[in-house]
Amino acid sequence: MKKKNLSKLIALCLLSLSLASISPKEADAAWIKDKNGWWYSEGNSWATGWRYINGSWYYFNSQGYMAHDTVINGYYVNGNGQWITTNANSATDIGEEKAKQIAFNHAGVSSNAVNYVTVGVDYIFGAKSYDIEFKSGNIEYDYDIDASTGKIIKYDNEIDDDYINIPQNSTSSTDIGLEKAKQTAFNHAEVSSNSIRDLDLDYDYKNGIKVYEISFKVGNMEYDYDINSSTGAIEKYDSEYDD
Repeated sequence: MKKKNLSKLIALCLLSLSLASISPKEADAAWIKDKNGWWYSEGNSWATGWRYINGSWYYFNSQGYMAHDTVINGYYVNGNGQWITTNANSATDIGEEKAKQIAFNHAGVSSNAVNYVTVGVDYIFGAKSYDIEFKSGNIEYDYDIDASTGKIIKYDNEIDDDYINIPQNSTSSTDIGLEKAKQTAFNHAEVSSNSIRDLDLDYDYKNGIKVYEISFKVGNMEYDYDINSSTGAIEKYDSEYDD
């Protein structure tokens, strides 16, 4: 950091000497580039923060170097360091709600059929866009919507992994049910239902097979079971001391 600042001071001294023949007003400010990037001299110092220079806004970090190809305080500055007002902060921004509706319409789903939705903001080649992810049924969707025009920049959809290879009879009459699965776990652990505490019941699909997930505590022991919903077989179990 000290070396960078020292190099700036040396450059400022050289600049002052080279501009000695120029009027004081012209010598007050100038663009300078070194191995670390561009900076803007202001007399005996250098610019930091936002600066309006020759009709454009620029941002300089605490060391005085110009930012470029990035977003500062929500504002995009291009490769030349200029703040691009027409994209990142356009008054014609369609807004999140309209962007979501464009994505829903393109996917052919209604808002009522959407299980969850997340909306983020991104900048693609300097243009603000809405990144919209949502799920409807067993399909996950991902959209990039131009914030100014509403144009779909990119979209993708895929089947949710939790639904892949789920057997059609997963909820059929062959399902043993949660109560029987629970009793299977209790019998295997050789405990009575009256001694159970912190009972947790759920189900999941593992390798396309529906299983009941059962966990509970008895005394100083914790138990975890995966019970096959069709056969009642114990797919996995574990027990350990409760800390």
